[in-house]
Amino acid sequence: MNPSQPFGFGRFLLRFSPRLAALITFGLSLIWTLAVVAILDSLRLESARAKAINAASNRANELKLSMERAASATYALAALVERSGGLISDFDDFAKALMPSFPGATGMAVVPNGVVAQICCYFDTKPLIGSDLFSDPQQQVDSKQSRDSGELTLVGPISFPGGRTGLVARLPIFQEDGDKREFWGFVDVGMRLDGILAAARLVERSDEQYQFLLWRNSSGDGSRQIIARSGERPLRNPVRQAVPMFNSDWQLELEPVGGWHNPLLLLVNSALAVIASGLFAFLALLSMQLKRQGVGLQAQVHAGEAKVDTAHQQLKATFDSMPDLAWLKDEQGVYLNCNSRMEALFGRPKSEILGHTDYDLVDRELADFFRVHDLKAIAAGSPQINEEWLTFAGEEFYGLFETIKTPLRDADGRLIGVLGVDRNITEHKRRAEALAESELRLRVTLESTRIGIWDWDLENDIWTASAAYFNILGLEPVEGPADRQKVLASVHPDDRPILVECLQNALGKTVSSYEYEARFLHADGQYRWLGVRGQVVERSAEGLPTRLVGVRIDIDALKRAEEKVHWLAHYDALTGLPNRILLHKKVSSAIAEQRLVKGSLALMFIDLDQFKNVNDSLGHSVGDALLQAVAERMRKLVGEAGTVSRQGGDEFVVLLPGACAHQAGAVAEQLLEVLGSPYAIGQYELVITPSLGISLFPDDGDDFDTLLKCADVAMYEAKHAGRNNYQFFTRDMQALVARKALLESELRRALARNELALAYQPKVELASGRVVGAEALLRWHNGELGTVSPAEFIPIAEDCGLILEIGEWVIATAVSQMRAWLDAGLALETIAVNLSAVQFRHPNLLGRVTALLQAAALPAHYLELELTERVAMNDPEQAMAIMRQLSGSGVRLSIDDFGTGYSSLNYLKRFDIYKLKIDRSFVRSLPGDAHDAAIVTTIIDLAKNLGLKTVAEGVESAAQLDFLRAQGCDQVQGFIYSPAVAAEQFSELLAEIEDA
Repeated sequence: MNPSQPFGFGRFLLRFSPRLAALITFGLSLIWTLAVVAILDSLRLESARAKAINAASNRANELKLSMERAASATYALAALVERSGGLISDFDDFAKALMPSFPGATGMAVVPNGVVAQICCYFDTKPLIGSDLFSDPQQQVDSKQSRDSGELTLVGPISFPGGRTGLVARLPIFQEDGDKREFWGFVDVGMRLDGILAAARLVERSDEQYQFLLWRNSSGDGSRQIIARSGERPLRNPVRQAVPMFNSDWQLELEPVGGWHNPLLLLVNSALAVIASGLFAFLALLSMQLKRQGVGLQAQVHAGEAKVDTAHQQLKATFDSMPDLAWLKDEQGVYLNCNSRMEALFGRPKSEILGHTDYDLVDRELADFFRVHDLKAIAAGSPQINEEWLTFAGEEFYGLFETIKTPLRDADGRLIGVLGVDRNITEHKRRAEALAESELRLRVTLESTRIGIWDWDLENDIWTASAAYFNILGLEPVEGPADRQKVLASVHPDDRPILVECLQNALGKTVSSYEYEARFLHADGQYRWLGVRGQVVERSAEGLPTRLVGVRIDIDALKRAEEKVHWLAHYDALTGLPNRILLHKKVSSAIAEQRLVKGSLALMFIDLDQFKNVNDSLGHSVGDALLQAVAERMRKLVGEAGTVSRQGGDEFVVLLPGACAHQAGAVAEQLLEVLGSPYAIGQYELVITPSLGISLFPDDGDDFDTLLKCADVAMYEAKHAGRNNYQFFTRDMQALVARKALLESELRRALARNELALAYQPKVELASGRVVGAEALLRWHNGELGTVSPAEFIPIAEDCGLILEIGEWVIATAVSQMRAWLDAGLALETIAVNLSAVQFRHPNLLGRVTALLQAAALPAHYLELELTERVAMNDPEQAMAIMRQLSGSGVRLSIDDFGTGYSSLNYLKRFDIYKLKIDRSFVRSLPGDAHDAAIVTTIIDLAKNLGLKTVAEGVESAAQLDFLRAQGCDQVQGFIYSPAVAAEQFSELLAEIEDA
């Protein structure tokens, strides 16, 4: 074929006349150009909707931020309500001072039980006081929702008196009462709706190019509730943005003021299409004429190709010049185009990106994430915005990106692909978080202090200050000449020197700032602590200050709190006496003073005899009142000459600086007499006696701890001497102190050295003569000290905190041995272990016992824990709770040394125990002592009536055994059968006892 000959469409046109060919060209061109106009209009529409979505997202964020700033005042208000326990004093002053810190807040209210009790600045009206929110048709549904959900809830819009429309942020407050959580009421923060919309720039935006509609689903019936709108004309096809609010979702809809379509632009484009078609027709006519004339056709073809290439290059340059990541994928996720930023992201040339999917370029997890959001945009049929982290392409692209994905369609509505634009918003997020954090810090600061700002023009002697400056002291704001004498007169006399000194320094040439704390006279006649800070901001040519600015802050509550904390840290809350910490300081100071003058001092340790009986029999309230009365008598007797301190419980310490032994003895005699006199406590007349121990400086020690320990030892000697007397510390007692210290030191290493062991004493059932159990008894043999009695080292272990570790070892060893005996075929019912008071009160006692039983694979009913009567009766209610836990797990409980304490039969019948153990002190004189015989018989009868077993300890003779058997005692243990023996001997002993 001759290449100069026309082909295809051109050959087809050659069949017609030039005019007819031009007409055909016009028709076809018109169809094509109108299709282009339709596609361009569709792209413009998608771009407009994407822009509107972005605008809606920004307005929604600004609206939410504006609401949150105002509504966050509810948390400050709730914190103050909870601290004050109810209504807030000076509520108007507090609310007015607080609201400037929360833009958008125009009113505050306290609403106990849903009834408005306090309100401030609610749109310049106050008829709302006394309103019941649960009965208000506008608010009852949202109020109930806030109460039931326990969350901050946005209520409104509401029509308030005065014609104002507003919103209310409502936060429910609950009070904790033990395990109960009860609704107290609400705190409300009011906001003017027009102010919130203006703060969010919604009105400004709608006036420019958009009209808006703000609505939510009504919490009552689910219908749409209009909150605000820019006009009465309904929106036909708006974009929508969710605005999550407190306990509800709002919806913001935007639509251009003139609608989405531009008829004029469409008309112009259509006109241009007609003109272009006419031009194409004219060109066709001209081309035909030229072709027929044999000139210029090839040149025009080349010119058209050049224009297409130019347009393509312009499009590529525009795409590549975008600062954001831009790309186009087809429906299957294959890249059709991308800009140079995408090449930098993937670190590949475009040729290696186009024709591939994300699965070829990134890891599968991230590719899945990209694909899911591509499909969401396709499914939605409109632009979609999501956030995604990019971490795979180096520091430039590391961070949070906001991605807008827009589905593209041709003129026939067929999907072309997805256009995406990614923008790095990491820094924007960081700034937003930093702003939120700074706002939080500012809010906390403003909540905890009230700040007044002042400005002093020294040249003209003009003083100006903020309202808070004066309101802090209950004064009315004033302006004018500075009245320094009036300010000075309002300062507490003790604090005036520091104020004068600071002002004199500030008015000189060298000091540029100052600060001080002083007490100022409030309008109510009371002094309050204020913190003042000043700064020189202008000076004259001579260097003298001409202008000062500064602040003063109400720190009264902080100062009072510091004083209260200091008092609680150094004084006993019950008696008001110095506690151990303050006593330590006073004794150390007195020792230093007496050491300088080679003087002396006395330290008395005082313990009330049998005080526990008062608490057990009459209750802790009577016991506390008695302690207060004792403290008052001691304070009056000692006076200014010394210091009386309470150490805790019924223990007191008296410091007598400069006192010798004779003087200390005289004071001790007076204390015995004064404290031993009867006390009238309520309806009771009580008598309590003290036991006193006295140590002297420098004879008995030269530091607080040593003197206190010596006085403590002497006090115990006074108790051993019959109570109601005093004893001086002696060198013989020093040996006891040294012995105790040595035992404590050695006991701390006893477990590690394997010095502790258990011995087992059999328990024999009287009816059958069979060994039914054993009691595990702790033994300690030290390489230097030899065998140490449990009566000596167990109290030391309890005092120094070792009893928990040792007690756990005892239980673990005992249950393991019981498991071994059962595996060997010994028919034993229980292994008994003594439980100390410290172990019994441990919060995880059940957990530790259960773990030890599980470790030994021993069922719980084989373990019997023995409690002394005093431990069980120290706090009966708590003891019953612990017993229920242990008994519920299967562990058996018994009361040891029964009859030596002060058991209440009312509590005894409620204890979850199965056995009473008769103390050896009652068994020792059986059967000859009639009193002991009566006590033992009574205990056995009592146990039978309560359904409990009995076991007698310390049985040594056949006569004792016969008496106990005759009275119906269930079990016995004692030397008549065997002392406690090692585990290896126990099996042989069992056979001997049962054979006998």
